Amino acid sequence: MKLLIENWRKFLKEEEILAEKCWDGYKQAGMKKKGDRMVPNCVPIGGTKNEANNLSEQQQPVIHFMDWLIDKTNRVHSKPGQGSIFAIPTEQVVEKVKEVAGSATNVSEIANGSGALSVKVPGIGYDLVAKVVNGKPVDQKGMPIEGQMTTISKEEGRDAVQVEAIETNRPLSNFETDDLTIIIRPMKTKDGEIIPNEYIILSAFPGTTGADLRASEWGGKYVVVLPK
Repeated sequence: MKLLIENWRKFLKEEEILAEKCWDGYKQAGMKKKGDRMVPNCVPIGGTKNEANNLSEQQQPVIHFMDWLIDKTNRVHSKPGQGSIFAIPTEQVVEKVKEVAGSATNVSEIANGSGALSVKVPGIGYDLVAKVVNGKPVDQKGMPIEGQMTTISKEEGRDAVQVEAIETNRPLSNFETDDLTIIIRPMKTKDGEIIPNEYIILSAFPGTTGADLRASEWGGKYVVVLPK
């Protein structure tokens, strides 16, 4: 009996130690198998968190949609000025993004590759980023966009970068798109270690133009469109 009690105490102590191994800013949400042992499943804390997948279903990818992304969508993608904008309320954008990301069958491949998941969603918004060809911005049909060149401040992560933009007399309706792009990357710890089978949505926006590069890397390849 004494041996049984000691073993039980040892087991509880080991569980307690495991539970304390989550890094700062994260909390334990169940356990998951790592190699031949069970370890804490650590997820971000601080405010509510939306996930495209159920955390308890460890065989399925866990995709995090954080509250700060909702705020970013409202700041950057709700009105012209910093790039593409949605034609539907942010609440509907969130649900659509979660639905699309949650149903993707190749999340790992995308997250560890280009990071861009693009799908067709009729009436999703306006692609207000234009490719530059031979020194001139062109629309999705390859037609030149006439207007006055300028520069704007565009949000990128926690910073802001200066990018080129074109003020045009074309109406917003000229830039309608059915493309939705979602940027997904592997979830990492504060030390930069990848958390297996967990991913985070970093951005979501209408259109595909410029999705292959960060705004700070555009370097004359893309410009923001400021319609009439």
